[in-house]
Amino acid sequence: MTYRLILDHMFNYNENTHMIKNTIKNLCLLMILLVSACEHDYSSKQDKNYEAIDSVLADLQNEEQHEMKNSEEIQNSRESQVIEETKSMINEESLHNEDDDPSGTYIYKKAGNMGGKQELRITGNTWMSTLTLYTGFGESYDEEQAMYSSGTVDGNKLMDETGYVQVGRLWKNANKRWAVDFAGSSGEITLFKE
Repeated sequence: MTYRLILDHMFNYNENTHMIKNTIKNLCLLMILLVSACEHDYSSKQDKNYEAIDSVLADLQNEEQHEMKNSEEIQNSRESQVIEETKSMINEESLHNEDDDPSGTYIYKKAGNMGGKQELRITGNTWMSTLTLYTGFGESYDEEQAMYSSGTVDGNKLMDETGYVQVGRLWKNANKRWAVDFAGSSGEITLFKE
């Protein structure tokens, strides 16, 4: 038992070399048991030494199986993370393929009094929006009261002018038509590319 304590102190835990150190430690224990078996009388102690050796070998086998299981779990976790990152990159690339540029004008209209029109223009990595509410006082009055906002495009996210707050997102519908979900003062609306 004292040999095991000494070996435990000799081999400090290090994540990268843990398995190698464990194997070396267990081999040292096995050698110590073999040497002690050779040094002692083989009569009654021989059976006890072999039992101890068998016990150490069983411990070694259990530790190896445990290490292999942990190694497999870590590998599976890393593979899952790589798969998710790859999916994210592919989605990001498909949104901004040169042949299918999201730049352009996106429109949302709601007719009648208390309706309105939102026009959003994406150019490269910037966007600008104009919101015109229909008040019933005439088109020229409504246009004078229009509200403007702008920001940046970061992948499929529309960010406000600070670049810290997401206010919308780019996506494609089933017909491969570009759309923007945009957070407005009256809730989220969907604008489609013209």
